[in-house]
Amino acid sequence: MYSRVDSTNNEAWRVLNSTSLDEGTIIRADFQTAGKGQGGTSWESEANSNLNISIVLRPTYLDVSNQFYLSQAVSIALCKAISYLCPNNQVQIKWPNDIYINKKKAAGILIENSIVGSVFDVSVVGIGVNVNQLSFASDAPNPISLAQLTGHKLELDDCLYNICHFVGIWISNLKNGLLELIGHQYIHLLWGYRKQLQFVSGQETFSAEIFGVTHYGKLILKVNGVLKEYDHKEVRLLL
Repeated sequence: MYSRVDSTNNEAWRVLNSTSLDEGTIIRADFQTAGKGQGGTSWESEANSNLNISIVLRPTYLDVSNQFYLSQAVSIALCKAISYLCPNNQVQIKWPNDIYINKKKAAGILIENSIVGSVFDVSVVGIGVNVNQLSFASDAPNPISLAQLTGHKLELDDCLYNICHFVGIWISNLKNGLLELIGHQYIHLLWGYRKQLQFVSGQETFSAEIFGVTHYGKLILKVNGVLKEYDHKEVRLLL
């Protein structure tokens, strides 16, 4: 446990550069001065109010071509954990791996990998969960905390226990090669699946149906009856 770091992912890599860490090691901080999100974005988190963790994994059993299954497994696990902590709320995955509740962002995931040849050496899974924060100062879109949903503060240690429990289950599924199960569950939890929604790509705004994701994690959209694939940051969903 750290009281303050720039980011838990950065700290995990610093430690890994000087020593070996067992799979399942957790780097946790009360406050991040430079929390990271997808694509170089920042992650706002009030001190002592939320969960800021990085989990060290060693998915040496996973071919690099299957790396999106790691993202899917962690996303599913986080969905399951938050559903347990906030019952009677619709918890879903907004592609590729943000966790949304009632169209508001409750958690995010940033996975950074070290790859040797065609297999993983180590993965650092950064997870940020808005737990007890009641106001948000940044321009992050639609943030919400678990406390805002439940109407009461939650114990951070209990939240961490539940997240680790479900991550353990879904990483075991990944280790056991249950890729089809992971893919089906991810689609089941995917926000907006088979719905007509508005998207932005470059300067263009268009209507499309989320049709699925590819093996490599690209979003498949049905645009005017034609299936098109988009990388992360090539397209943005308008909520």
